[in-house]
Amino acid sequence: MSRASISWSPCGAGTTGRLFQPLTGYTVREMPQQQEDVFLCGVVEGFYHRPWTHDQRLDLFSDKMRRFGLNAYLYAPKDDRKHRALWRKPYDEAECARLRALIDGCVDAGVQFFYGVSPGLDISYSSAEDAADLHAKLKQVRRFFKHSVRIINSCVSFFVPQVASLGCNCFAILWDDIDNTLPPEDKRSFSSLAAAHVAVTNAAHAALGAPSNFLTCPVEYCANRADPSVARSQYLDTLGKGLRPEIGIFWTGSRVVPETITKLELVELGKVYFFVLILFWVACTAYGNVSQVLRRKPVIWDNLHANDYDQQRVFLGPYSGRDPDIIPHVRGVFTNPNCEYSANVPALFTLAAWSHCKESWNPVSAAELAIPHFLEEARRKTAVEEEDNDPGQADLTKDDVELLFHVFWLPHSHGPRGELLINEFKYLRDHANLVLSYSEDDSEDDEEDLDFLDSWMERASSFNNACKRFSRLCDKFSLIANRQLFFDLNAYLSNVQVSLSAANRFLRWIGLERCRKPLAGGPTLAGLPGGFAGDLQRIFPVKSNYEYPIRMLTAPADKGTHVLSFVERKDFHELKSRLIETFEEPHEKRFLQALKLGVFTEKSSVEVLRLDCDGQLKGVLAGSAQVDQISESLQALTEEEDEEQQQRQQFPWSLLEKNDSVISVSLSSDLLFTRTASEALRLLLRLLRPTKSPCVLMERSSSLLKQFLKAEGFVEAHRGGKFGLMTRLQREEKMEES
Repeated sequence: MSRASISWSPCGAGTTGRLFQPLTGYTVREMPQQQEDVFLCGVVEGFYHRPWTHDQRLDLFSDKMRRFGLNAYLYAPKDDRKHRALWRKPYDEAECARLRALIDGCVDAGVQFFYGVSPGLDISYSSAEDAADLHAKLKQVRRFFKHSVRIINSCVSFFVPQVASLGCNCFAILWDDIDNTLPPEDKRSFSSLAAAHVAVTNAAHAALGAPSNFLTCPVEYCANRADPSVARSQYLDTLGKGLRPEIGIFWTGSRVVPETITKLELVELGKVYFFVLILFWVACTAYGNVSQVLRRKPVIWDNLHANDYDQQRVFLGPYSGRDPDIIPHVRGVFTNPNCEYSANVPALFTLAAWSHCKESWNPVSAAELAIPHFLEEARRKTAVEEEDNDPGQADLTKDDVELLFHVFWLPHSHGPRGELLINEFKYLRDHANLVLSYSEDDSEDDEEDLDFLDSWMERASSFNNACKRFSRLCDKFSLIANRQLFFDLNAYLSNVQVSLSAANRFLRWIGLERCRKPLAGGPTLAGLPGGFAGDLQRIFPVKSNYEYPIRMLTAPADKGTHVLSFVERKDFHELKSRLIETFEEPHEKRFLQALKLGVFTEKSSVEVLRLDCDGQLKGVLAGSAQVDQISESLQALTEEEDEEQQQRQQFPWSLLEKNDSVISVSLSSDLLFTRTASEALRLLLRLLRPTKSPCVLMERSSSLLKQFLKAEGFVEAHRGGKFGLMTRLQREEKMEES
């Protein structure tokens, strides 16, 4: 995309609509001349949060949508009670006046106003009374359209067909985010939920005189909500077959917030696939005649910039991940943007530019072209609840806004500058231990070491400068004239600022202070940010989007960084003490574990491995081929038992002595059944290299350990007394070389 300034020339709304007028040679798509071919491109106010104000909506129509070239608006704020929760209630006189003003604003700006209603929370699909209430609600709003339509000039008729008789007549019935089962009272009237949605939607469409602009949002509005898949969904198939052909169907893509929407998936959405057990060329010939799933082009409800599901984020990046080649395959695109109205200039500008693009789409260049419009928005004064609306002169620059965009980019990615900041801090953090390992006396380090240290310090200094640059941006932003925009974004800016400050403080503590004093503070006065929700997120088993999709349970212990190391003989005594102190086991069991370890470590031929995670001892595995000597030592140490223990079954020491090697396993319970524990046990077995069968001498009460060892191929040979015994035949062909 050209980096030159792009503007829209308001040439009216006649046969060509509002053309996208680039000042350089950028190819544009002309608006179609016939109303039925109009590509709907605009905004759906469809988020869960405080709805936009009346003045904000009027500004959206008269300024941003008119100027950028967007032509449709859907009124569907989830938290407007009379849109969703109290959908049956008609609007009062004051509400009617506000709706009329909104419709007038759309007519003046050449924007089609769609009124949406969401009755699915509590509607009785078979109730004639509920059907009458729904039709009455829609007809009430339709009267607003008739009242509001004015012939401004002849070019308005392109956007408002049948002005004299019907008005705009644009509606939507939305079934998203409701129970996907048919209520019991409706099962006598309808065979499925889809059949109910078809009947109610078609009836409302007919009651309004079958308007050509009528939309609906299904329960299964994206691929991962289609049951069991798009091609095999009975719900989508019923909707596609049953809905009147004039009714458009919303679709969000592969997910609720998809990273990409491709032509291929839209083609797959539009067609039902089947297996043809004949020659391949016959199947290909028949492909074009396969009945379609939706049997119409979908209307994209795009949640790319929506942030109502994560109020710690706002999205200032460009419209991205959707190639313009999808445009012929959809009826339109509505963006459901940030809850914060003033923050949506980049989303609206780049969507409009994308909709006119016929060549390759460059989102980063599009974001750059949105910067002047964002600066203009920052200078726009708005009504706020304060006496002084002239806080000072903000000198925001293009570079400031670019940094702002790149830090608050998109749901699945950061902007290039934001990504660079994160990668730099990760590099500096990961190599911080090497910096501390170098002596402050240059004479003790070779030239290569000093070059690395200089490089690390230089990169840390650059990170420090970037943090200062962002802090200056926050200071400038506090002075902007648009106080709504300031208050909308201030919390997000502060969150990033304190996080950058904490990261920078950590690097200074390492590079300059050499960790001489403890680092006691966190990113906030209370430590780490997030509160209750933050603490839950920190223990949530998935830490990154790169871990999806999850196909099986991964034990938390497998996610940490574990260190498996050999224990030297000089450290045996300390390890025995740590074993007693560390494990959260009954005292008797800990004593037996330490007792076994002591017997093992007295022998001349013994292998001992320890497992540590984040500096904490998590496990000890010891093994020896001196089975006879270990058996004798344990018998001598366990001879003195009380009367109750004497009555128990005695341990068969002769059975132990039949094995070639004996192992002691002491593992933290969270390590059991993990890949880490399995690899440690296999390493010990390779070190011992038994020729017949190894055995594990274990505490009789270690039921979890017993199950873990069974999973590793051991079988129980004895239970009773203080010890149990598990053995395994060791096949030569299964042995692996270390």
